[in-house]
Amino acid sequence: MKKRFNIKEFFKRHLGIIIILIVLLVFPTSFSNQTRLNMRVIVTGVAIDKSDDKYEVTAQIVKTSPGTESPGVSAMVNFISDKDESLLGAISKISYKAGKVSAFSHTNFIVIGKELMESEDINTCLNYFIRDIIIKDTALVLFAEDKASDEIKKTKDIELSVGIGIQKVFIFKEKESDGIMITVQDFLNDNEDLSKSSVASILKFTSIEEESSSDQSGSSGGESSNSGTSESGKGETEGGGGGASGSSESESSSGGGEEKIKYFAPTEKLACFCNGKFKGMLSGDKEVLGYMLCYSKARSDDFSIKNIDCESLKDSTIGIKVKSKKNKYKIRYENGKPKLDLVVAVKSAEIESIQSDKLFSSLSKEEYKAIKDALEKDIREKVSACFEKSKELKADILKAYELAYKTKYKETKNYSSSEEFLNDLDINVEVKIDRLEY
Repeated sequence: MKKRFNIKEFFKRHLGIIIILIVLLVFPTSFSNQTRLNMRVIVTGVAIDKSDDKYEVTAQIVKTSPGTESPGVSAMVNFISDKDESLLGAISKISYKAGKVSAFSHTNFIVIGKELMESEDINTCLNYFIRDIIIKDTALVLFAEDKASDEIKKTKDIELSVGIGIQKVFIFKEKESDGIMITVQDFLNDNEDLSKSSVASILKFTSIEEESSSDQSGSSGGESSNSGTSESGKGETEGGGGGASGSSESESSSGGGEEKIKYFAPTEKLACFCNGKFKGMLSGDKEVLGYMLCYSKARSDDFSIKNIDCESLKDSTIGIKVKSKKNKYKIRYENGKPKLDLVVAVKSAEIESIQSDKLFSSLSKEEYKAIKDALEKDIREKVSACFEKSKELKADILKAYELAYKTKYKETKNYSSSEEFLNDLDINVEVKIDRLEY
């Protein structure tokens, strides 16, 4: 009689062989993966400056190393920089200097310094990243008020995940009206469309000490209407300056120590470009927030309303949170001149605070209407300030010429450029508040 196969007996009798086979299958793979990690540096951000007619590129790199306290892989941030007469040459030197395989495909942000921003066509610079696939065209584009290398080196003083994930931070900032998340591809597209204009954020880090010093010197400007987007970090060190050979791999985010706290500075300026050339800045509360109110991807915003036309509220400051909004644009011609009709539809907003000597447990119809009217007026003033600044800079950042060309071609074809069109353009701002709660 044929003996029946018993799987339990088989495992009992061959348990040792089975364990050896599992070890042989698993450990070579783990060892191979760890080896590849140890031979690789991941470039998560790039800063580009122009100095002495040479391109200076500083790479934010993440070095992986075996974990000591727990199994797996740990990481730390370092910086490598070098110069060359071409952008390609500078990036190539960085790859050689690392001494390992440089994974540029993980680069999620590019910071461009002031001198390069003001002296060259940024389209030409960024076109390199479209032609060369080592860096994805979905990388975030940012600019610096001074040297880009100085700003990128400050990322070692904030939390690791925040410092290397700046693109994710700006996706959040954009929704909260505190920044622009524009990619390389979108920046180039904006500068090649009919309006030929684009707007990008300034990357700036600050500390409590720096802000206190700024406040004391009276240079802090108006009230900041954006909150909750700053990220606290671990501290501030000297950062190794910005020499020609750049920072060495010993500059790492080691953490610890009682050092100054670094975090993202609120957006106080936005850089404007036309045909890839820098035209100037939107600056101050009105111009910056005016643009964010026109920007379709910005969903919410904070307002601080004063000088309300109501006796009981005349000395009060009202804090209002706009939770969601939508914009509608329309071009029409009036007496042969173009006019942009912009509707800012506030779908949901909430009165969060009333700073006053009086106590308000509820609002009367008169008070409620006065606050609503004051909010509408404030929005119109901010949008108008942005529009007037765009005309001054001769940059059609609201894309009115492109809209006119598509919807009113017959009248618009008489204009040979967006600059000529913008010179004649006027704006009409209408604010609709659907829901305002208290």
